[in-house]
Amino acid sequence: MQLLSTFAERPQLLRFFIISSIVFLISAQSYDFVLGEVPCHLCVFQRVVLVMLLVCATISIRIQRYFMLTPLLTVGLVLSLRHAYVLIYPEQVTQCLPFELIMDLTGMQFLQALENWIVSIGRECSLNVGTVTYLLVAMLMVYYLLSLYLLSRERVGKADKID
Repeated sequence: MQLLSTFAERPQLLRFFIISSIVFLISAQSYDFVLGEVPCHLCVFQRVVLVMLLVCATISIRIQRYFMLTPLLTVGLVLSLRHAYVLIYPEQVTQCLPFELIMDLTGMQFLQALENWIVSIGRECSLNVGTVTYLLVAMLMVYYLLSLYLLSRERVGKADKID
């Protein structure tokens, strides 16, 4: 526990986010290249979150404040939970709706179609994936949980210093 509390200080924590995001992005691209897999929608969304986390951590170093880290980590955690659900229960995801069709709809039809697509997103994630994919999704989940824990720990430690 002492190691985590020492590690959860602003400069080290922000460097951790930057380095880990770069490592995850390079690993994902290498994994896709070596195994010849095409990333699914959820994989692409995960990568977008990691790129945004990298950018926001870099900005946070510059402005000496946390900038959008908690929301990004929470979105990443939700995406990884959805990814795990789709991998474990592929039969629960029944349809995929492309963005082009959604954009042609108006009003409530648009909102319902968007909601249905979000709920059903990831069907292709469960098709023909290797065991490594299951491990990577679990690893991302642990990463987001640990990052949220370290971020909250640093804020609690900062509040204790003020008191």
